[in-house]
Amino acid sequence: MHFIAAVVLPSRLLDVTLGWGLTTLCTLMVSAAVLKMDDGEWDLAPMARRP
Repeated sequence: MHFIAAVVLPSRLLDVTLGWGLTTLCTLMVSAAVLKMDDGEWDLAPMARRP
């Protein structure tokens, strides 16, 4: 989005509102999802031993 707003359509308003605004919004959504996860969801499943 930043590339389109800053390079293709050189508009500072679109760059600030859409480019950086959507980046900030998505970062906040991912951060909230990570904070809601249990600690057990971060661990990888144990690998089976090969004979």
